[in-house]
Amino acid sequence: MEEYLKFNRRLLSDTEATALISKLLVPPAAVVGVERQVETFVLLSRWARQISQRQQHSPGAISMNTSQQQTLIAAANVAIHTLQATSVSQLSGAAAVVFLGSAAGALVSDSSRTLIEQVAETVGTSLLSFQSMQLEQRDQPQAAAAQVIEFLISGTAALLPALTYNADAVCWIFTALLSYLGTITIHESSRLAKSLAGLYPAMRTATTAIAVSTLHHQQQICLNSFYGALRAVLLPSNRCSKLLSAIGTEGDEVNRQTGDLRAAAATLAAGGMLESLARYHQQRPSPPIIPLIEALAELLQHSAAAAAATTVHKNSLNIQQIATGVAVAQTYQACRMPRPTPATLQCCVGTLLDTVLDIDPLLDVLKYSSDTASVGQLSAALAHQAQQHGWNNYALPLQSTAVTQLSQVRLSPEQLENVLDIMKRAAKKTHEQYRQYILQFWTQTRAQVDYHPLQALLEKNFIASMELLMAATMNCNLSSSSRIGKKALSSSTVLCIIANLQFCRVNNSLHYSRLLKGALQSLPQDLFVSSFSTGASTAHIDVVQCLPAYGDLEALIPAHGNAPAWLVDALSASKVQLLCTALTPCCRSLSEESGLDILAPLAFLYLLHPHIATSTSAHTLLWSLMGVGAQHAEQLAPYYVTRCLEKLPLSSLSTSTSSATTTVGTVASELLQHLQHFSQGLSTALATIPPGSPLGLLCVERILNKCSEMVVAGVCWDNLCLAVFNVATQQLLTVDYTLVDAVAQQLQGFIMNSPARLRGRLSEGVLAMVAGTEDCVRKPRLATWYQDLSAATAANVPSFVFNDPNF
Repeated sequence: MEEYLKFNRRLLSDTEATALISKLLVPPAAVVGVERQVETFVLLSRWARQISQRQQHSPGAISMNTSQQQTLIAAANVAIHTLQATSVSQLSGAAAVVFLGSAAGALVSDSSRTLIEQVAETVGTSLLSFQSMQLEQRDQPQAAAAQVIEFLISGTAALLPALTYNADAVCWIFTALLSYLGTITIHESSRLAKSLAGLYPAMRTATTAIAVSTLHHQQQICLNSFYGALRAVLLPSNRCSKLLSAIGTEGDEVNRQTGDLRAAAATLAAGGMLESLARYHQQRPSPPIIPLIEALAELLQHSAAAAAATTVHKNSLNIQQIATGVAVAQTYQACRMPRPTPATLQCCVGTLLDTVLDIDPLLDVLKYSSDTASVGQLSAALAHQAQQHGWNNYALPLQSTAVTQLSQVRLSPEQLENVLDIMKRAAKKTHEQYRQYILQFWTQTRAQVDYHPLQALLEKNFIASMELLMAATMNCNLSSSSRIGKKALSSSTVLCIIANLQFCRVNNSLHYSRLLKGALQSLPQDLFVSSFSTGASTAHIDVVQCLPAYGDLEALIPAHGNAPAWLVDALSASKVQLLCTALTPCCRSLSEESGLDILAPLAFLYLLHPHIATSTSAHTLLWSLMGVGAQHAEQLAPYYVTRCLEKLPLSSLSTSTSSATTTVGTVASELLQHLQHFSQGLSTALATIPPGSPLGLLCVERILNKCSEMVVAGVCWDNLCLAVFNVATQQLLTVDYTLVDAVAQQLQGFIMNSPARLRGRLSEGVLAMVAGTEDCVRKPRLATWYQDLSAATAANVPSFVFNDPNF
């Protein structure tokens, strides 16, 4: 292990490398363990690549002496015997393939052709004979599987240029690799997709070597052989029909994913080959290559169409879609190929949001890092570095390609819906992943460690999503669509995307506001008024389903002192605030299930939320629901009164003047605003209930009972008691006219039973209500009642009450 680490720290001289290799090869191969074999072959492959690179830069010079050549040939024979062994592990065999590919590049000469042929036969046979990789392997099987794939891809790609004189061998080796990838079964599709990504640059390098170093006739044979192998995999007519069918069970999804892995590898290879040939043609125009370039671009279009038409299990990723997205973005950036189509655009958007901008891998690093600050900061820094590497190498080309293609392709409503669905799934996943992390793992210590890498990735996610959203909706001209149903459905999807991602704050607040405003401007102004009321009933279902589940919000969060989730979950609160505001105008079009069973319970929860804007949105939604009709008002009004009164700090009532005064002083402004909303909501409900309903009496009675509790609590609660009492007096103006006298008697009874210190102030509240109303029908009756009340309480009635022209 020491020699291996030493070699990785610096490039050794040929003498040092030869001595080290000789020492490592002393034990028989059968005795050397798997880990030692892998280390040895990786070390050998690096040394062989040094020799190969030296030959490429100085082909006329003698770049390998006899001792080096003998050592390299001996090591190649050991690797061949390792692959031919019946009990070889896949990891050791894959490492041997890596070395043999590098060795073949270093041994390119007529005298070594026999050995290269033997290497090719051994590698191809091994690829065909490897058994399917199972997840039940020990020692981190998913990571081992990914490493095996990376080894085989890089080793095969290094071997192919050495076989350009034999087109049949080239095609056979490449076909064997695709066949092997078709046997892989693994659930960790995101890790697998990352491993496959290396096939694109590998194929680009191999194709460039073939195009540059071979004669014209052999070049055409090799390239056409490559194309034939890719075409056999990617053309839909030659693929298993189940790849394009809807998958209903998770078991079927694993089988489909196996086939998709082979198609994904072929897609990446086609992309790398296309870029290489396009660049080669730009430097050395070659008319015979043009048909092959166009044919490869067509293969990518077929792959994109197949990936876009494939239904993926909810817990899986579409590996072929990811591969197509990477291939399209890279080739488009390099040579503006292939031409943008809705299918390739869909693959680019899905790949960008589902893989490169996925926050789950970063959260995994942060969740399970050590609690010590130094180690945690190191883990976060490494994660941030890996994230930046992925962003620069994959995300930027993907984002640029997707935005550019969106501006070039005018999507139909159906195509726009497909793209928006991808964005909606990705936004929901990001929201849920970050929400779970915040609720379960977030602490003050972690906030200092995790903030920067998380914030950076969330910002990139938000910016990319908003730019894609604006490009898609503006080019499709959603607001002027003549198909109202599609317009409402797409607009509701846009709203759900924004609701799930608005928590991703950007450091530059102006930039954040500009992006958010631009995305919201794509929504029609009359979205929820005209669209829902004209029969687009499915549109609001998406918005309602985007709301968090009631059971999740009621759950207690141990990491936050067992507080309920709705109280400490800022992400869900921001989503509820936006969606409740959007749904408020269309409550009359909502089904009873959506309105009473889903929206109302959530709104009742958030009535007591400490964030004023969130509680206000809950109030306005309930006002709209209670204003739908008498049935809604009768069901919601009693609990609305009870819930609003829970906002009052009655649980902290105390005879201690100092503590009570502090409590009241800190919450007074919030409570006054809450009571204003409460009064308006109750008035809406009482104005909607059927005439003669005793519901108004019940609501006023509950309010007065709370006032009585405050009176008993002491003088320090008098101001709050007066404010709540004024809510009850306002209902004299909205309660059914036949119940005015009954409500007045309730109020008078409370005033008469109140302490002397409160009677005058309570009467002043009644006077302000009577004097301020413009109801010509109720005002004379209320003024007469107030005159009787004043006489009973020995209060003077101001003259302006009787001088009012409406009296």
